[in-house]
Amino acid sequence: MKKTILIVSIIFLTSLSSIAQKTLLGFKNAEKQLIIEKEFDAQLSAKRVGQNIKLLSSVPHHVGSVGGKFVADEIVKVFKESGWDTKIVTYQLMFPTPISRVLEMSGATNYKALLKEPGIKEDATSGQADQLPTYNCWSADGDVSAEVISTDLAGMIAEGEKLAALHPQIVVKIPMIKEGIKAIKYFSDKGIRTNCTLVFSAGQALLAAKAGATYVSPFIGRLDDISTDGMALIEEIRLIYDNYGFETQILAASVRHVMHILNCAKVGADVITGPLSAIEGLMKHPLTDSGLATFLADYNKGNS
Repeated sequence: MKKTILIVSIIFLTSLSSIAQKTLLGFKNAEKQLIIEKEFDAQLSAKRVGQNIKLLSSVPHHVGSVGGKFVADEIVKVFKESGWDTKIVTYQLMFPTPISRVLEMSGATNYKALLKEPGIKEDATSGQADQLPTYNCWSADGDVSAEVISTDLAGMIAEGEKLAALHPQIVVKIPMIKEGIKAIKYFSDKGIRTNCTLVFSAGQALLAAKAGATYVSPFIGRLDDISTDGMALIEEIRLIYDNYGFETQILAASVRHVMHILNCAKVGADVITGPLSAIEGLMKHPLTDSGLATFLADYNKGNS
């Protein structure tokens, strides 16, 4: 009896194995697909892969460079030889590269880095003249307001949709006028973000928020210019928005100086636009300067 069970089990397992070999998840004709895959695997060559990598890395090929075009052309060539319908699509973009680079360390002994990688005789591609120099680059990952020129509803919608299509970070800037409020409501319903600009009263800010503006831009510096307290407007808008839970952010525009920035921070503005001089002014204090001068003088006295 035991022998009979054993034989039956072997036959059953063999049958299952046979079925598994004839099925392949996702394909009706498993045998045909396995033949195709086997033929594909036979075309792979570690040697050819190495040759391609060496070719594609033989010249500096950062974005926008002659080497970059060479690499793209070589890839297209290989794809076309394999029967693929391939083409190169060109995109225009901002790619910052340094005009000059300096890295210095000062101290008891000053050091200035060469910032140049020496060539290695074992690597023919090292030390090439067209290499992109090493540098650190920081790019802000924030919203960018792009303003419409039209003042009629149809024109603002047409321009705004084109602007919004340029990049996900684009925020369409709309003037605080009757047709502008309608445009903001239209864009809000479409999921397009907006910045309601030229706001000079709390009532205007309330309408913009009700219409669904992402940002509202009160111009505090211009109010100060006509002897009106610009910061008081920021406080009023903050109070109204907090009272009703509006998600519209307050973008304090026309910021002129350090105290504008500090007061905006105190009353709760979400964003500011201002000159670099005002931002750098936040770092300055006479006691910091005098304290540093005293510290360096003491250091030099003790190490002279």
